[in-house]
Amino acid sequence: ASPAQTLALLNANAGRRQKLGHYLPAMWQYRGEWFWALDRLEFLHARLIAREGLCDALPLSVRDRAALPVQAPAPGAPLEFWFSFRSPYSYLAAVELLRLRQQGLFSHLQVRPVLPMVMRGLPVPRNKRLYIVRDVKRSADAAGIPFGRIHDPVGEGVLRLLTAFPYSADTDTQLRYCAIAGQTVWAEGLDVCRDEVLRSVFSRSGLDWATAQQKLAAGTDTRQAEINREDLFAAGLWGVPSFRSGNFTTWGQDRLWMLHPLSP
Repeated sequence: ASPAQTLALLNANAGRRQKLGHYLPAMWQYRGEWFWALDRLEFLHARLIAREGLCDALPLSVRDRAALPVQAPAPGAPLEFWFSFRSPYSYLAAVELLRLRQQGLFSHLQVRPVLPMVMRGLPVPRNKRLYIVRDVKRSADAAGIPFGRIHDPVGEGVLRLLTAFPYSADTDTQLRYCAIAGQTVWAEGLDVCRDEVLRSVFSRSGLDWATAQQKLAAGTDTRQAEINREDLFAAGLWGVPSFRSGNFTTWGQDRLWMLHPLSP
């Protein structure tokens, strides 16, 4: 084909993708539903099975932890978990990590909150926002995690949650704070800019509200979040949730399965 024909075909494909509501390649679409690369093939498999769209029931992909070229981290090395209060995927990851820690996994975990991408000057296209909400909903339903009534905490809400973050608390309490704050804004539709809502987050997390009030009264404090962001970038990562264990890094709540061999 000539360069002009090639360009015309590429533009037509990109235009169709945009019209159908997405913004990235490596995407599958079936009956109006989008499936992200290899990480959503389980959902696509279920839809095809339900519609009798497969010749047999063999999986479309197999997640083989043993095939990952991963070296075990040094004894006592933490699993670092970068988290954003504006990321619904971070919320799902916090809930899942709490569950896994109850099973004895990831005993050495470090929670590292950061500012949301949009508050770090990184644009988020409308198609991306719409896809994320739909994708998180089906992922949350599959995991039995509440999601759907939303009050976006971007701006002051995120700053309050970061300023009051319980850095001195134990890991489970920090994770619980992240999970309950996430449930508050992504499942209960409540505004954490209101003191009574934030007080409830602290109460349900087993934290002292008076200490949080003192932090908030002293003014916005994102210094630790900025340190966490710098380390996130230094690790070659940018979005959340992201994870690092030893020399191994991965991104996304749906990549937690990769981290199981690294757990002490």
